[in-house]
Amino acid sequence: MNKGAKKELLVDTFEVLKDMWPSKREAIVKIFRSMRIIDLEKMMDMWEYLITKNEVITHQNNYESSDLLEGMVRDIFTDGCLLNYADKPFSLAVYQNKTICKYLFSVNPRLGEYTSAIIANLMLELPLKEVEKIFNSIGSRKVQDDGLGNILTWIIERFRYDENLDKKIKDFLLNYIGAMADKTERAVAYAAYLEID
Repeated sequence: MNKGAKKELLVDTFEVLKDMWPSKREAIVKIFRSMRIIDLEKMMDMWEYLITKNEVITHQNNYESSDLLEGMVRDIFTDGCLLNYADKPFSLAVYQNKTICKYLFSVNPRLGEYTSAIIANLMLELPLKEVEKIFNSIGSRKVQDDGLGNILTWIIERFRYDENLDKKIKDFLLNYIGAMADKTERAVAYAAYLEID
């Protein structure tokens, strides 16, 4: 099947299933995986629709909110038994979609390792002032499973084996961690940071 026909079929299939979230989650995730490869922008539009349609779920600290936000990132990049992390094009598309960006970073009550990988990618692509806004947005979430210290740890771990990591990024992380008000979260983040400096 050519890409045009496959895209049309994916769009039609999503139209049938889009209001059956979360009962048809598995099929919708499969649509997203295929659409990401063919038309990432269209996949983001579909995801934005789901988030907006199920806004009440996004605020709940349960598996349903995770499945729609953090878990969606994980599952889009799952290949068989291999769990991969979001790539740079996906990360930039998340950032450029204001709805997804807001819900994934500001509202998401279960922000974890897979969303943190998106932020790590953005640190390599965006001005660090923009990344600081994301960090500040994360820190202001009302419900938190993992504090900012753990989130920064996951971000730093993405850089752990990068010997050419820009000094500006290291300095930014060090300064941001040093300015954190919560001493426990600051200590957790420092423990990770010291492994890359």
